[in-house]
Amino acid sequence: MTDATTMQEARNPTAEAIVSRLPDRPLVNAREIADALSMTGISAVTDAVDEGKLHAVKVGGQYRVARAEAARWIRSLGV
Repeated sequence: MTDATTMQEARNPTAEAIVSRLPDRPLVNAREIADALSMTGISAVTDAVDEGKLHAVKVGGQYRVARAEAARWIRSLGV
């Protein structure tokens, strides 16, 4: 069994369900991440960016996050 297979099998089904709620686009914003997590506000997402736990760029006053990065961060939450 390869490391990639082990990681795939070890994934949390709850986190994967949350990740599946992200829009199917290369970039997502903080509101879309918060919505996938069923959060009413975006402060936890923006705090994660400010703390360096979630990598994003600010475009026009809004954070843009690569979908893969958002998925990595959601999985790291241990939900």
